This record gives sequence, C-alpha cells and structure tokens, in this order.
Amino acid sequence: MDTEYVLSGMLEHGELSGLEYSLYRGPCYNMVRHRVDNNLELRSSELALSAEAYLTALPIHERHGLCLHSRELIEEQARRLPDIAEYRVIRAQTPSRWASLGLIFDAETPLLQLPADNAESMLIPWLDEHLASLRQRFQRDLLWLREALDWRLFEKVGKKREVQLFLAGQALEVCHAKSPFKFVLTPEKGPWLLRNTQVPPLSTPFRLEVYTKTDVFVGHLCVVAHKTPALDQLLAVLLHVEAGAEQVLLEKANWLRQSRSADVLQLLREQCPSAQPVVSRGFPAIMEGAFCLQEITAPENVCCTPGVQSLIVAWCQTDTMVSFS
Repeated sequence: MDTEYVLSGMLEHGELSGLEYSLYRGPCYNMVRHRVDNNLELRSSELALSAEAYLTALPIHERHGLCLHSRELIEEQARRLPDIAEYRVIRAQTPSRWASLGLIFDAETPLLQLPADNAESMLIPWLDEHLASLRQRFQRDLLWLREALDWRLFEKVGKKREVQLFLAGQALEVCHAKSPFKFVLTPEKGPWLLRNTQVPPLSTPFRLEVYTKTDVFVGHLCVVAHKTPALDQLLAVLLHVEAGAEQVLLEKANWLRQSRSADVLQLLREQCPSAQPVVSRGFPAIMEGAFCLQEITAPENVCCTPGVQSLIVAWCQTDTMVSFS
C-alpha cells in the first residue's frame, strides 16, 4: 500500500492532526514508509504519541517553521472536527457498514447506542472517552500555530529580543521618554507560557508593576484582556507604553496594590488625572476583542439527526478552536 495514500487517508478520517500529517510527510516520513512497506501495524495512537514527543523536543524556531508551513492543514482539520466526530459517531452506530474497508490505520470503533429520548446521556461520555485525545491534539496544533504567528509578529515589530529575554525568565522594563513612570513586567515561575496559552487567562498572565523612573513603587496592576493569549497581552502592554498610551493602562487597570506615598499619588494625579488607583474596583475588559481571533463555525452538511449534530458541534467547540485571519 502506498505510504502517501495511507497518510492522506489518516488525515481525511481524522486519525492525524494537520501538524502530525506534515511531520509524517516530512521529517518522519521514512518511519511510516518502513511500516507500510513491511505491512506492519500502524496505529494512529502510536503515531500521535511519537509526534507529540518529536514536536515537543524540537527547537522552538523549527517548530514555529513547521507550524507556519502547515497553517492551512491545521486550520482545515480544526474546521473539520465536527464532521470527523460525526463520522465516528455514525460508524459506531453502524459498524457492519465499515467492516469491509480494511483500513490498517483505523482502529476498531467501539459500539454506540443512542436512546432517542436522551441522546446526550450516552453521546457526551462516549465522545469524552474516545475522541477527547483527538480534540486536544487539534487544539494543540492551533495553539502552537498561534504561538508561531505571535512570534512572527514580534519579529516584525522589533520585539523579538525582548520576548526572548522574557521567556528566559528575565523581567522587562518599558517606558516612554516623556513619562515619569516605567512599567516592569515579570514572568511567572514554571511553564507559565504553556499554561496561559492552553487556557487564555482572565487577567494579566505576568506581574505588571509601575515604578517611577527613580525606582519608587507606584502600583501593581491587573489588566483584563478577554480570551487573549499571553504573548498577545505582552505585546499589547509593550506597544501601549512605547506609543505614549500608558494612560489607557493606568485608567482601566485594576490596582491590586498601590503606593501609600502622598508624593507618588500626587504625581500620578498630575500625569493621569483620570486614573483611579483604588484596590479591587473591578475588572474592566479594556482590551477585549483587540487580539481575539474569529471563532470557527460548524459546517452545515451533517448526516446525524439535528439533536445529535448540535451536541457534537457543542462538544467540539472550545475557546481555543479559533481560526487565524
């Protein structure tokens, strides 16, 4: 059996994510070809684990390059997830229709019986058990692609060096020449970028503090950027301050801690009269939508009943299932 045919079939049936397909059509092609040429068993679960290990170990610039090269495949597989899930559901309900195909890469699909009056009680647990891993891999591809696009944007605006230092654990200082203040951004401990990319944070994913240029503490801020990835928030703060628009941050931020110095507060009032440095005054989403990405809409052509189809689409859609325009 031809290796390209097998890989294309695995992609079409949702056995491989877009990034995994690019990997096995490229750097890891010979591994798949060896198994196909020798009629060895080819399990999608094993290919997924091997791809995860390989991609995680890649130098970040190489992974970014592969993600950008695979962008169309990654986005297309994400858009197709409801169709793929529906295909699996139909197959699980009618296994005899598929027994003659003999696809060496498609593992036996567990049976599924959906009661007409309460399909959700059986469908959602079945999806969670048998397709959650696939959904997570599609999400991973999208998140890594978004990271690669963010990185390319940092290069274009001349912030690549700052981001490299920040990701290495170093704090950044940014200020405007005409301002008496400087902003200090400190990364969290541990794998903060991965953690805040998998689940876009509801608040600033790094420590954001304001000091005078003579190193006197002014305040600890929190800025809400709804559904905005961590690196996008970092870029937003850097560009706001360097463009002389720090008033936006000072006015709209939630002040978690502030200086009690009368001189500092007076300086703050002089420079930004509308700032309200009062602790816990709420979380206004000042940058909501600024860096958010368009959500994918589910395809219209379906074969399941409308009730089952809507359950599948709802299960497939998550905050990270986005497209990149």
